[in-house]
Amino acid sequence: RKAESLDEGASINVDVDEFLKRHDHPSTYNDYQLLTEPCEEPTDRDVLLGRGGLTNHHVGNKLYREKIEDFKPYYQKLSGKDEKQEFSRKVVNFVHSYGGRFLEKDAYSDGWVEVEKNKARKKVGQALREEPKRY
Repeated sequence: RKAESLDEGASINVDVDEFLKRHDHPSTYNDYQLLTEPCEEPTDRDVLLGRGGLTNHHVGNKLYREKIEDFKPYYQKLSGKDEKQEFSRKVVNFVHSYGGRFLEKDAYSDGWVEVEKNKARKKVGQALREEPKRY
C-alpha cells in the first residue's frame, strides 16, 4: 500500500461527528492489511512511533495529534474498557481512512515498517488519555 503525501500547508478535513456516525458499527479494524515490506520514506499522512524530534516534528504526527484532540471529548465520555478499546480501533481506522499508517523504524533494513494493529491501537489509546502538550 502506498500513501500519498499532503501538499504543504494542507490538512485532513474530516468532521469527527460524521466519521463516528459512519463508523458506528463493528469496526473494520481487522480488515486492514498491513504493509509487509519496509518503505524508505514515510509520507506526510503517516504516524511515526518513537521518541524525539523526528517523530514530534513529522507532519503526519502533527496532523495525528491535531485529530486526536478532536476525538478526546468523545473518548472521555466513555466509561468501560471495552468501549474505549473499540473507540481506539475506530481512530486507527480513521488514520487509515486518510491514507495514514503507523510506522516504526526497522532495525534490519533502516526503513520504516507498519506496526501491528494492536500496537497502533495502544498508541491511540495512550494519546487519547494524555493531557495536551505544548510544542
